[in-house]
Amino acid sequence: MKPLSFSILLAFALVAVIAPRASAQFINGVYSRDGVDVVAVADSGALYRSVSGGQQWIRGQLGDKALRDVIARDQGIVVVGDSGKIFRSVDLGGTWTVAVVEGTPSLRRVESLGGGVLVAVG
Repeated sequence: MKPLSFSILLAFALVAVIAPRASAQFINGVYSRDGVDVVAVADSGALYRSVSGGQQWIRGQLGDKALRDVIARDQGIVVVGDSGKIFRSVDLGGTWTVAVVEGTPSLRRVESLGGGVLVAVG
């Protein structure tokens, strides 16, 4: 009985070492102004956009670090993420500019204070 247990244990150990590691893609923030136009941000710089209420999605890429939150107003979209990055689009995600808050390892949330004022926090 003991040699069989060792064989099973060895087999599990080999599978754990040889098997490829799966990587999960986590959605960290979602914003929709009307339930039809939806923007979601995720790990590894992934940005997803649906203009069909989630029926179909287009995937974009903003760098390679985790994106944490998103907010949109009129034609503008603002995304914050790791490495203190703030991504901004003024044309519904057609083009993006990036600003970096020096000394900030991660920005976790972005909120609107009204009047066009946004606050990003880490």
